[in-house]
Amino acid sequence: MTEDPTAAIERELFLRQFTPVPPPKEVARVISRAMREVDLAAGTVLFETGEPARDLYFIVEGEVQLVGETSTVFRRGAIVGIIDANSQRPYTRKAVALSNVHLLILPYSEWLDVLEDFPGFFAVTRDTMGELLHREISALAPGGGFPPPPPLNADSAPLSLSVLGRLLALREVQIFSTASVQALIELAERSHTLSVLAGEGVAPVGGLFGKLLVVLNGEITARRDGPPMVSASFGKHQLVLGAAAFGASVNEYRLTATRDSVLMSLAVEDLDDVAEDHFDLVRSFLRATALERETFLARMVADFRQR
Repeated sequence: MTEDPTAAIERELFLRQFTPVPPPKEVARVISRAMREVDLAAGTVLFETGEPARDLYFIVEGEVQLVGETSTVFRRGAIVGIIDANSQRPYTRKAVALSNVHLLILPYSEWLDVLEDFPGFFAVTRDTMGELLHREISALAPGGGFPPPPPLNADSAPLSLSVLGRLLALREVQIFSTASVQALIELAERSHTLSVLAGEGVAPVGGLFGKLLVVLNGEITARRDGPPMVSASFGKHQLVLGAAAFGASVNEYRLTATRDSVLMSLAVEDLDDVAEDHFDLVRSFLRATALERETFLARMVADFRQR
């Protein structure tokens, strides 16, 4: 049975108006063809806790609630299930329709295919995710919702700045932790290192544009004068600013070495070049960003309960 072309066009238009990352026409067309539309009555279970996270649920109309230790309500324009899918784990909470809902369901494998086939769209998606994460963590100013740096004496092993040493360091950084060895070798070869003394500036405001900095040793403080003012420190094997380093707000920070430090610098364009040949790098980014956002949300809940 041939699908009504009007329905396909309506899906495409919905996706092109979709936030936070409206896909371009060609991408929206590919996604819409892989989707199926469903209407569910209030009380219908979309998925249970522990089921494999195989699908993404785009809400066109209605409300869906994730039920677990904490409960969250999603409305039109939200994607339900994406944090679990990106984290490469089963669904961690049950999803129930609070009202009659109209949904577009996309197999997660199809979403990954789109990101692989359209690397430019992935780059825009990644940068937007980084900026949205930054907006959220800024809500916990002045310290922000960034994870704390590890103890300064966590590891006294000698520091190796060879390609192998940089590869091993990248493996310890959450955003690269599940990437393939070949991808990490290429990243390590394209990176370079720099040493800074305590109190020295690492990058002025705007100096981080197009660059990622990983702390190999020491500690770096990133400060934004605001509003709101945010100041956070990053230590060994942490990406300075985490996934937020991909967002536009990275240009509002200046970096200073809190202690004598050694950093690894990597150009974002080099990261994109490697990712085109090694999609596992994209998967690693998606996983790390989802886990980072989940950690932030847990902090928000804890902060709210302490008030």
